[in-house]
Formats: sequence, C-alpha cells, structure tokens
Amino acid sequence: MEGAMMVVDRAQVIKDLKHILVEELFIDIPEEEIKEEDSFTDVGLDSIGWVELVTIVEDKYGVEIEDAEDLAENSRTLGIFASYITGKAQLPAAASTVS
Repeated sequence: MEGAMMVVDRAQVIKDLKHILVEELFIDIPEEEIKEEDSFTDVGLDSIGWVELVTIVEDKYGVEIEDAEDLAENSRTLGIFASYITGKAQLPAAASTVS
C-alpha cells in the first residue's frame, strides 16, 4: 500500500536501540543498565559506531537520516533519538521524500 503509515512504538524503539547497541555494536553495558537519558557517548559509542547505528536504524525503520543539523539536535540522548525515529517513521513514505 503506497503512502501507508508505519506505526512505530517509542518504547519498542528504545528497546531496539539498546539491543542494537549491545548485540550489534558490542557496547559493554547490559541492556537493562542503559537509560533513556544516557548520551551515546556515555554508553561508549564512537563515531564509527554512530554511523553503523544510523545505518541499522534507517534499514530497520525505513527512514532516512540525512540532515546533520537535525540529527545533532535529536541525538543527544537515547530517549530523544528514539522520539526522533518514532516521529520520522510515522510519516507516510511519500511525505518523507518531499522537500
């Protein structure tokens, strides 16, 4: 269905981000100890890891994260980034490609 809206739950995005950090990016902190207010630097993610995380998130949720300024503002903490991803994923596919 073209232009269909993907429903994404913020709580699930947070769980997914924690899982990705620990299982795919090998962050050495148990998932249950990672908090919404933690910055990605706090949990040990470096710039290469950040690029990998963005790629995984884009693939998983079908979103494009391109605007560096927008991303910088919305990636200060795990919780803020989860809200950003949730909002982007709620947009109909056609609307997300219109400038």
